[in-house]
Amino acid sequence: MPQVVIPISVAGNQVACNPDSVQLNRGDTIRWNYNGPFAVDFGLATPFPQSRYNGNGQVVTPAVRPDAASGTYKYAVAVYDGSQVLIADPRVIIP
Repeated sequence: MPQVVIPISVAGNQVACNPDSVQLNRGDTIRWNYNGPFAVDFGLATPFPQSRYNGNGQVVTPAVRPDAASGTYKYAVAVYDGSQVLIADPRVIIP
């Protein structure tokens, strides 16, 4: 199954995921890349087996669950830039 790589970047006081919105199919995986500590949190609704992932460099999630409901899943990406926590709110779309 395909794997989608999402680079996380920080510029000034802004954190961004590129792309901000990604479409995944059941069985696909996602990998967030950032050169420091970060956290990903889907809250209560997630297409993955867990709702939270932490990393320092790379995190590879398990595949999108086979029973994941179709829809848009908004999640939070938080990074610490040495003085503050910066948060982005990208999306995963399951058709």
